[in-house]
Amino acid sequence: MTDRFTSTLPAAALAVILALTPVLVAAQEATPPAPAPQAHDFPKWSEFPPPPKDVPTAAEIKTRVLEMQGVGISVQKTIDAIVWDLDQQPQAFITKANARIDPILGAPAKPMDMGELNAFVNKLRVRATPPSVAN
Repeated sequence: MTDRFTSTLPAAALAVILALTPVLVAAQEATPPAPAPQAHDFPKWSEFPPPPKDVPTAAEIKTRVLEMQGVGISVQKTIDAIVWDLDQQPQAFITKANARIDPILGAPAKPMDMGELNAFVNKLRVRATPPSVAN
């Protein structure tokens, strides 16, 4: 049975292709061609803006880059000169830093009751409502 099926398959495929050929040709003829590009869509040379006049030269750009690199080198030298002594006395540093922090701002938040929390949430929801759409 498989020999008969495989031997008739090419003939069936050929019959389908031949049957569809007039449909494909008609579809191609019915499709309008794409419009040709129009030359008037492109800008004219007279419409281009004039070139900028205050463009720095290559030598000026090089000078600016070298100046920036010089500033970077001097900043790196300043950073390298700083004595990083946090490892020697970390507890003294921690105590001094903690003394600069406002104890009220550094304290944990006090717990809220549900009424207070719901009022806070509703206030935030009102603020998060987007404005109406402009016409």
